[in-house]
Amino acid sequence: MEPDLTPPTTSVNFSGGSYANVLTVSLSCYDSVAGCAGTYYTTDGSTPTYPLSGTTHIYTGTIFISSSTTLKFFSRDLPGNSEL
Repeated sequence: MEPDLTPPTTSVNFSGGSYANVLTVSLSCYDSVAGCAGTYYTTDGSTPTYPLSGTTHIYTGTIFISSSTTLKFFSRDLPGNSEL
């Protein structure tokens, strides 16, 4: 069997832009081969990292955004491939 070298993909439930109300953000990881290990994000415009450092968070549920924010995110699959 060939090793899984394909990274996962992450989708978000909104498109960029300006919003008048609090934005409820959901992230979804998809990996058709091995499954997702985790999704990592920042809300300050910095690049999220794995392992976690600085302002990187692991996604565990809805993110509520109420002010000007630059959301960046990526996912990793179980074999360790990163979406970057």
